[in-house]
Amino acid sequence: MEVYLLLRGLIHYKHPNLAFIYFNPINDSEIPTYSNFILFDEIIHDFMTNTTPNLRVKYYPIYIWWRLTSVIPIRPIEFIEILNEGIRYEAKEDAYYILIPRRKKSPDPINKSKHAAIQHELKISKEMYNIIGNFRKLAKLECGKYLFPTSFYRKFLTRENLSIRYLHYTEHMNWQQMTTLLDRFFDEVVNSQYDIEVVQTRDELDRENEHKTIKRFNLGDTRHMSICMMMMQGFSELTIAQMAGHNNIRTQSHYSSHIDDFQRSYSGLLEKSILQKMNLDDQSGFGSFTFRQKQLLSYSNSDNSKARKISFGYCHSKNFPNECFSKDCIFCNKFQIDLSNLSENEIKVLNNRITKIQDEIQVKLNFIKKYYSTAFKKKTDAINSNVSDMKELERNAINLNILMNQEVMMKTHLKKQKEI
Repeated sequence: MEVYLLLRGLIHYKHPNLAFIYFNPINDSEIPTYSNFILFDEIIHDFMTNTTPNLRVKYYPIYIWWRLTSVIPIRPIEFIEILNEGIRYEAKEDAYYILIPRRKKSPDPINKSKHAAIQHELKISKEMYNIIGNFRKLAKLECGKYLFPTSFYRKFLTRENLSIRYLHYTEHMNWQQMTTLLDRFFDEVVNSQYDIEVVQTRDELDRENEHKTIKRFNLGDTRHMSICMMMMQGFSELTIAQMAGHNNIRTQSHYSSHIDDFQRSYSGLLEKSILQKMNLDDQSGFGSFTFRQKQLLSYSNSDNSKARKISFGYCHSKNFPNECFSKDCIFCNKFQIDLSNLSENEIKVLNNRITKIQDEIQVKLNFIKKYYSTAFKKKTDAINSNVSDMKELERNAINLNILMNQEVMMKTHLKKQKEI
C-alpha cells in the first residue's frame, strides 16, 4: 500500500516542473546541478514533441529513461534489461505495473536487522504505460523479448561509434550502448539543435546564464534524484530502500546532506518557470500546486468593483468570514492581489512574510535531514513500529510542500509587481 501511495505521490509532483528533483550528493563536481535537470527536461519534452519520426524512435529510450528513472530509482543495468512482458495492465485493479529485473543480492550477515525486502514489481502511471506502449508501436517492438533490443539499435549506434562492434553482444542494449545513445543526444540535439554548450564538470557551467550551458548526464543521475524526491515527500527509509533495490537501509542515508541546496534551487527555478508561463497565460507550469493556488497565480483581470478592499488587494468573498480558506488573506482563493497599487510598506511586509516562510522551511528541512541522516542507526522493526516518528516525518514533508509553494507564490507576486 505504501509503495502505491509513493508512486501516486511522485507522479503528482514529478511533471511538468520536475518538482523535488535532487542531485547526487557523493561528488558535486561530477553531477549536474538542479537547473541542468530543469533545462534537460524542457529540451527533451520539446524535442520529442517536434522532432522527426526517425529521430523520435532513435532517442525514445532516452525519453523513457528520463521519465521512468527520475520517478522510480532504477539502476541503469536494471533499466536496460526490462522485459516487454514485464510491463502489464491489470484489469481487475485498473492498474499498471512494471517488473524491475533486480540484481540479486545476498543479505548482509552482519546487519540482518537492517535488511529490506526489495520490491520487484511496481505500479506506474497510465501515462508512463502509454509512453512505453507508443514507443513499442512506433519502433515495432511489441513481440520482442526486451524493451530495448540490441538488434534494433545497432543501426543507430554501430556506425557512430565503432567501439560498439567490439563489445560483448547481448539481446538487449548494454550499458555502453545506452550511454553512447545518451551522449549522442547531448551532441546531436542539446548542442547542435538547441545551441547549448555541453560541459563535463559543474565548474565549467555558466552560472550567470543557466540556459546556455549544461553538464553531460550519466545514466545513474536520475536514480539519485528520484531517491531524494522520495525523501522530500516524507517516505520511510525502508520504503525508499525497497524501491531503490537497496538491501540495506543505511545505503541511502547520505542523500539527505544536500537538501538545503536542493530546496533553494527548486524554489528559484519554479519561480522562474511560473513567471514565464504566466506571461503566456499557461498554467501547465503549476503541476505541484493545488487548484486554489493556481487561482492565486492566474492574475486574471477580475472585476473588483463589488469586492471588499483589504491590504494588498481585494476580498471577493460573499460570505465573509465563513468562506475563508486561509488565516492569511493572501493565500485565500477569494483574494485577488492588486499588484498595480501595492505601497512600499506593503511590499516590505510581503518581503518580511517571505523571510518568515523561509525560516519555517528551514525548520522542516532540518527535521527531514536529521531523520534520514540517523536512519542507518535504526533497525527494520523499529522503523515499522515507530508510528509517531513516521507521522511526524509525513507532517513535516506535507508542510514543507505547502511552505515552498507559498514562498514561490509570494516571490512571484513581487516579481510580477515589478513588471507592472
